[in-house]
Amino acid sequence: MLFLEGEIDRHSVPTLAEALEDAVDLCPRGAAITVDMAMVDFCDSSGLNALLKARDRAGREGVPVRVARPSRQVARLLRLTATAGLFQFQADGAR
Repeated sequence: MLFLEGEIDRHSVPTLAEALEDAVDLCPRGAAITVDMAMVDFCDSSGLNALLKARDRAGREGVPVRVARPSRQVARLLRLTATAGLFQFQADGAR
């Protein structure tokens, strides 16, 4: 499980992308990668793009990516971009 916090933007995305790549590399086939976003204050399109790229790569490895406990801002971003369902979006716990 990855726990994210703060702002996800073009400045922080390289760190996120690396963490997601590591998670895909280390996750056994059939298990899931869960990204807890309860403490994310802001996520822009570059952050969403990093999540989508990780989802695509993980999918090729047979590993689903889940977004858990998204903050209100993240939940709104996922809703507006119609990507919530791609991440096995879990709305419970949104703040």
